[in-house]
Amino acid sequence: MSEIDFVKKGATVPRLGLIDQANMHLQLLRQYEDVFRRYGWTDAETRQVVEAVEFLNTERAAALDARHSAKDLLVEEQDTVSDTKVFKRQVVEAFSCLYRWGRVDAHVFEAVTRGGKLRQSPVLHSGYLNDIRPHVEANREQLKRFFPDGDPLDALDRLRVRLDRAQGAQEAAYAALPLETQKVYAAKGRLLLLLETIISIAKIAFDGDARTRALFNKDLIHRARKGRSKSVVEPVTTDEPKEESA
Repeated sequence: MSEIDFVKKGATVPRLGLIDQANMHLQLLRQYEDVFRRYGWTDAETRQVVEAVEFLNTERAAALDARHSAKDLLVEEQDTVSDTKVFKRQVVEAFSCLYRWGRVDAHVFEAVTRGGKLRQSPVLHSGYLNDIRPHVEANREQLKRFFPDGDPLDALDRLRVRLDRAQGAQEAAYAALPLETQKVYAAKGRLLLLLETIISIAKIAFDGDARTRALFNKDLIHRARKGRSKSVVEPVTTDEPKEESA
């Protein structure tokens, strides 16, 4: 990952929640030291976690993190993602109807409704739109009935442009932050990546031991994050529809 990628990864992570989560995982690393060593975790990586926590615990890091609100950098992006979520829900329901009426095949229906967790990521949303675009284009005419205010393919393409533009604006805004602030955000991003690596190793090492495996999580981070939202394409039932009206 580049430095700006670490900045972006750490910008919106709650500092205190991240510190608490890291301290909890340091305790677990000590408790299961031999297990993690077998899976390639090193003392150097543990020191990186410790040093990141120490740095983020300083008064200077706290002041810098509080001074520049990452939320201000995300306004346009969040608006675009919200609009994309609305479009995605419409597309999913539209293809659900087409599938029930026998107008699209199962693989098309599954491709459109299998969106997964897209969260607030413009990259994931843009990728989803790219994936479904061929299906929207192929079924453009019969989808129009579900989009009385505009063409579904045109709407999709406009959202892709907005997502790309918002992502570019966000990156420019992060790059324009003071270097000291970038350093704090990047430290949070690196620490989060280390914790995610610990969690991934634990999922492998303690497969079959649900109780131990569950100890390795990001619950303290999630709890500290205000207004956290998810975007999930929910499974759509395939009950027989009522008779189609003309």
